[in-house]
Amino acid sequence: MKKLIITILFFAGINYILPAQTIYYGYDNSGNRKSRSITLPANKSADEINQENLKPVIDKIGDLEVKIYPNPTRGLLAIEFINYSNENPAEISLYSVEGKSLMSIQVSNTYNELNMTGLKPGNYYLIIKAGDKTTNWTVVKE
Repeated sequence: MKKLIITILFFAGINYILPAQTIYYGYDNSGNRKSRSITLPANKSADEINQENLKPVIDKIGDLEVKIYPNPTRGLLAIEFINYSNENPAEISLYSVEGKSLMSIQVSNTYNELNMTGLKPGNYYLIIKAGDKTTNWTVVKE
């Protein structure tokens, strides 16, 4: 099961890492190709990237709405639950890319933080369980 999750996350991450490019071909009236141009996406400035990272990523787990930010993080990762009640227990777990459990907390209120300051820079897997529902995230520690 771990291999399946890691494989899915790997292939989903490739689309994020490798930006899409567009290739255009020019033809003459006879149908012969005359030109080819490759358009790469524009590079974003550091300010644009920082603004994107400040925006929380929002996901739903059943009736719960979850906000996770900032990603990538330099230490503290905030996890907020909307519509959370103690009647529906939730758990937040962080794993290394090797599948080793690094930390796990029981959700006790709407705002929670994971302190990742002691971890090495790299990718980590965040798994949130609420009742019988589960969601997976890739978190980047800078």
